[in-house]
Amino acid sequence: MNQGKMKVFERPRLVEDLLLVEGVSRAGKFLMADLLAGCKGVEHVQYCGLFEHLPYMERLGVIERDVASSILQCQIDNSAYDMMVGRNLNFRLSDKSSIYRSPHLGEYLQRSLDDNNDQIHKEIRQRYYCYIVHETLPNIDLYLEIYPDLKVITIERNPIDLVYSWYKRGWGRRWGVDPLDFSMSFQGDQGPIPWFVYQICEQWETSNEMDKIILAQWQLYEMSKKALEMLPVAQRNKIFLTCYEEIVTEPMRELESIAGFLDTEILSVATNVMARESLPNSHPKKVRDGKLRLIKEMASKQCFDLLCGLHDVYEEKGGMFK
Repeated sequence: MNQGKMKVFERPRLVEDLLLVEGVSRAGKFLMADLLAGCKGVEHVQYCGLFEHLPYMERLGVIERDVASSILQCQIDNSAYDMMVGRNLNFRLSDKSSIYRSPHLGEYLQRSLDDNNDQIHKEIRQRYYCYIVHETLPNIDLYLEIYPDLKVITIERNPIDLVYSWYKRGWGRRWGVDPLDFSMSFQGDQGPIPWFVYQICEQWETSNEMDKIILAQWQLYEMSKKALEMLPVAQRNKIFLTCYEEIVTEPMRELESIAGFLDTEILSVATNVMARESLPNSHPKKVRDGKLRLIKEMASKQCFDLLCGLHDVYEEKGGMFK
């Protein structure tokens, strides 16, 4: 045997039906995941940072593609198996991914008492395993390569609301310096940068806090748009586009469309979930003017105009990618 560099062996997949709920941070992914509990055959949502880190690390050449693919597949299978046997459930009440938010709580608790491995293996292949991932659309080709039956729900949100929310969360200054930022930052010329600004590193590093956020949103839009355009139609059809505003104002209509996309049916518990989340609700544009005033005060004219351009595209098309 060659004692030099080894190649990872391609193991068989346990999970076939992988479902990713994807979008920019603060777009409404966990709200969407709550509604998915009202669809038959969809597992309770899980989050694992590794599942979003590996694709951009491969993109930037930090890790080889075959290694990233093997780690993703292995860890997703491991996570799905743990969910099926009632292991490592999130019992933290205030978390959006808490098992207590599931209308199927009793079923998940019962799993920890069962010990029929053959039945577990069979049931795994009959369900969608649902994971939240942030800013993954630009690198979705890696997932599509691993999972031929992949389904992706991409959630968009008005860019003004996203920029404002990022500002309130400190995402113009936290990258790489806040120990509670669990993403991977990269070395720029002056310090750490988030992966999605690597193509405009110099401009981003010399910008003020609000401009950094606007530039980040612009880069994510441009990379996501290019990634979608490069996909063949068959793969493009594996991605369902929705937006936060439609989820909030027309939740049942959106859930019906998503159930059709997943080839499943809506359960009666869906109405209970919507009631808990106060859905339907008023359109977010009613509180947008104050956000825009704050952004304009802090942003440069160039970046403010850039944001207004993104906003106009979003409003005209009902989403950036539609």
